[in-house]
Amino acid sequence: MDRKRKKRSWRRVTNALSCLIVFCTTYALILPALTLETEAQQFYCDKEEHTHTEDCYHSKDPLCGKEEEEAIEGHIHDDSCYEIKQTIICPLEESEEHVHDESCFQQEQVLICDKEESESVEGHEHSPKCYLSVDPVCGKEEHTHSKECTSNKELKEKKEDWENSIPETLSDKLDEKIVQIAKSQKDYKEVKENFELDQDGKEHYYTRYGEWYGKPYEDWNIMFASFVLHYAGIKNEQIPYGHDWNEWIEDLSKKELFEPEDYEPQNGDLIFIKDQKDVNVPDKEINSYVGILVDQDKNKVIVGDLNDQVKEIVLQDKEYETMAYVHPEQEVQEVEDEKQPTEQDPVVEDGKEEPAEEEKEDKNEETKEEIEYRLPEEFKVETEDFTLTLKPRSVPGEQEEEQKEENKQPEEESKEQEETEKTTDNELQIKKFSLEPEENIQDKIDEEINRSEDELEQIQEEVKQEQEEEENKPIPTLQIEKIDETTVENEEDQVEIQKLKEQSEKDTDPEQLLDLSFYKLRFFVEDQEINLEDQKFDAELTPTQAFVEKYDTTKDLEDVKPEAEVGTEFSLIQTSASIEENKVLKAEKDNTSSYLLSNESVNNKLSFSIKNSLFGARASSTPNPNFKVQTYANIKENVKTTKSDSTIPVVDM
Repeated sequence: MDRKRKKRSWRRVTNALSCLIVFCTTYALILPALTLETEAQQFYCDKEEHTHTEDCYHSKDPLCGKEEEEAIEGHIHDDSCYEIKQTIICPLEESEEHVHDESCFQQEQVLICDKEESESVEGHEHSPKCYLSVDPVCGKEEHTHSKECTSNKELKEKKEDWENSIPETLSDKLDEKIVQIAKSQKDYKEVKENFELDQDGKEHYYTRYGEWYGKPYEDWNIMFASFVLHYAGIKNEQIPYGHDWNEWIEDLSKKELFEPEDYEPQNGDLIFIKDQKDVNVPDKEINSYVGILVDQDKNKVIVGDLNDQVKEIVLQDKEYETMAYVHPEQEVQEVEDEKQPTEQDPVVEDGKEEPAEEEKEDKNEETKEEIEYRLPEEFKVETEDFTLTLKPRSVPGEQEEEQKEENKQPEEESKEQEETEKTTDNELQIKKFSLEPEENIQDKIDEEINRSEDELEQIQEEVKQEQEEEENKPIPTLQIEKIDETTVENEEDQVEIQKLKEQSEKDTDPEQLLDLSFYKLRFFVEDQEINLEDQKFDAELTPTQAFVEKYDTTKDLEDVKPEAEVGTEFSLIQTSASIEENKVLKAEKDNTSSYLLSNESVNNKLSFSIKNSLFGARASSTPNPNFKVQTYANIKENVKTTKSDSTIPVVDM
């Protein structure tokens, strides 16, 4: 029995040692791989990973501001520092008849100490506390590498990079040109190594189309379509470029660019599609897209930002629903016909035209409207209720095209027009050069080089002059007027105010409405009002502290905790053009933007996009009607409740 017990014990020990050896061996093999993986991780934040330790708060030099010195003992006079002296004050001399007694003497205390009185001075010897700092003195920034540190912001494209992806030779026909450019971008993917994180920690990746538009990390489906139209020669005035779906649909609707239901699509058209619903997947996310129709016969479409890349898909009814089309058209230059003289034409005397009085007035009005100015980076205006900041939004490619048009010489324009008239739709425009037999080729080359240098200097001088002229242009000023609806005379403003009131009444309880005001934006250049209705602005509105205190709804509530969602809801109201007229494409758009001023949160800003010169600002109370006391019926006294619902305030019971 003892032998069997010993054998079993020895077997257990052997098994335990075997397991330990296997574990240690496995860990030893995995450790180098883990180390290599950590070392292979590359960070692009240009910061050293550092965490402050106790050493970071200890200075090499003393921080107490004192110098080391020994203690000095002070001195205060005591009895030993004084001597008692007696002086005879008696007028009589001592004799048999008079013997001096105590009354004949005066005692006086005399200082005999040679030291001066002084207080004790404590000495100072640096202790560890003298080297301790409240703030770190290591000279390093505390930094822990995060996910954002792995984003390589250097992986960007320049203009010449994405233009090199477009074919050098493009067709003269607009539809073929659009298809060529769209196909050249096929299989382009987002740059996963270059990204930004939003507030929720979601990654948004870089694209060349976002870089071109000025928003490199946003959704780029619409920006891809705008990119193709731009490089195909379609200007923003013909088909607006865009990046936000609702705003873009609204712009296209205003210009009435959507084709009717019975339209027969063509190659090069913008096609609007959305995902089909799936009965088997009730929670399926339904997305809308715009693509380029590249093969109408085979239903082939090229779509940007589809599964993070530019993809060519075949439309199938089971997967996608077609909603609408937009047909790009070549811009046609209008040529004014020669005007035949009529009885209403101005009378010509001595070769000079005498314009009619009405024409003079029209010209004066046109002169006033054509005043030149330049927009600032932002407008800022303050009212008693809020501060409004407007930032003009620029359209990519627009300035570039205008610059090209201005730099064209009249002779080149006439030649191009003549060549365009001679060529047919199926031919390429080829610029032909001729060289006379007797001409010297080298002289011709030298002449071209010298002429190119002169032209370059001339262009540089013109650009410099244009920049100076641009800098000298006046900057418009912004005025914001608070409108009294009872005194408005302008019919358009009356209609706009009525729409704003109706919009406000739809989603606000009249009992909770604290304030509803109407404002109008007006722009002036040198006391002359200008029209900026076509200019889009990104706006930021911040209510003032006085406004928040004026409509503070929490002051009447007791024991309201800071995180309770009660207070004033400040909303902006705008009207937008309805697109219900288009029966094929419908979109829902929220015309209000708002945020909650809950208790002490005053620093929130309301961001929106200005579309009209008139807008409304509404303040309404938010008393949380969903709050139910019975929810906390079983909670004991002096116990603080926790927040169980975003609509329920937290109170002290």
